Amino acid sequence: MQHDEIRDLESRKADIASRLRSSCSHFPEEEFADLVNQIATVELKYARRITATAVDAA
Repeated sequence: MQHDEIRDLESRKADIASRLRSSCSHFPEEEFADLVNQIATVELKYARRITATAVDAA
């Protein structure tokens, strides 16, 4: 993973965590962190796929 991707992943994780924290307040911290990481990783994966598709179409 490149520096920009790591920064984007961390940014996505912070955003997702802030939006989900109140809904998932009953989660243990480790499980919450795992959930946030999984969601952010999927978002980043599909964002890259969309970008690659748009570049290919141009």
